[in-house]
Amino acid sequence: MLFRRLIVLFILLCHCCFVPIFAGSTEDEEFSEELLLKPLPDRKILSHFHFESRAPPSTCHGRHHRLFPKAIAQLVQKFRVREMELSFTQGRWNYERWGGFDPVSSANAKPPGVELWAVFDVPSDQVDSTWKNLTHTLSGLFCASINFLESSTAYASPHWSIRPFSGSLRYGALPREAVCTENLTPWLKLLPCRDKAGLAALLDRPSIYRGFYHSQRLRLISTESGPEFGEERGILLEQALTLVLQPGELQPSWSLSSIFGRGITGKCVLAKSSTVFIGLERNLVSEIDELVKKNEKNWVAEIGSGSWSNPVFELSVRPDRVIEEVNIEHSGSSAVLYEFSTEKYSDYEPFDVNLKWKQPVFWSSPRAPFHASRFLMGSGNARGSIAITLKCTESVGGFLGAAVVKDGCRTL
Repeated sequence: MLFRRLIVLFILLCHCCFVPIFAGSTEDEEFSEELLLKPLPDRKILSHFHFESRAPPSTCHGRHHRLFPKAIAQLVQKFRVREMELSFTQGRWNYERWGGFDPVSSANAKPPGVELWAVFDVPSDQVDSTWKNLTHTLSGLFCASINFLESSTAYASPHWSIRPFSGSLRYGALPREAVCTENLTPWLKLLPCRDKAGLAALLDRPSIYRGFYHSQRLRLISTESGPEFGEERGILLEQALTLVLQPGELQPSWSLSSIFGRGITGKCVLAKSSTVFIGLERNLVSEIDELVKKNEKNWVAEIGSGSWSNPVFELSVRPDRVIEEVNIEHSGSSAVLYEFSTEKYSDYEPFDVNLKWKQPVFWSSPRAPFHASRFLMGSGNARGSIAITLKCTESVGGFLGAAVVKDGCRTL
């Protein structure tokens, strides 16, 4: 009788302790995937992959994950990381041709090599040692030389970058670090379906590394600890891969298969949503408007059973939704997004959208308000120096060191 009572008590304890953990992990964890395709003025294509994973707050009994990568959760808990961003970049972002004022370029254009910054929730006298341990862990996780950032000459403690966390922020960069598939494979393993299904299945290694620009970024925000955050909200992990690729022989027209060599065979089964966007930036839409006015035709004219067309270009697949930018600062044309859901596609009918230009269009990407450049002067330690120039890109005139510029911008 005593043995039977002990069994019943053990079952009740298991039900009380472990059921909430599994319920929170399976019901509250979320994963979504997105892909943005955008034509660039120099006939190249911007491909921006964005994967987002969310995990609920951990409990005192530990964590059991269904979607969220366990390695990241352990890293956050062990080193008490509040925020962290790690990027591996090959090539340089061309701000003159590819733009510098849109969210993709301003947030995802990274310097060559490896860049890492992190904010810790530890006492100030433990930040440096925690940073050292974090760099060694990331070095093993992503098969890179991130551990070289442990040296005090290789990292900095900025006091003005992120004001609330200035004392616990560390930043380091390795501009000469080579980026290769050995860094991408561990990054893909953090995804629930890896590169076997969903949008990540497009990431064929030869297609990626023959591009003009390649940057993979990992960003996490944790509210696992810290009373100032109030209620716990868990961990948010963002994985972004930004590519600038050259289409095949069809340029300037292109398709998914001409860029990546394959189509999309559906979403990752664990993803809450899987969406592809084709984006037309503001300046391109303005040029299309002018061409449409000259032809005295309407913007939209559907043809066929599944395609979508206007007088300037044609999409082989009709978009599920058309999203237009709402921007009160610009009175002219607005950017446009064509949205496609990949849920209804499969191996038998892959998603392979084609954008075909009916007539040539020339435009320039929006530039950032300021342009910075750096160059060397002189030679040697005695006469050598580094010069940095800051130039306003929207000047309208002026003289003797101060040019009056639109919206209160000045060139010094």
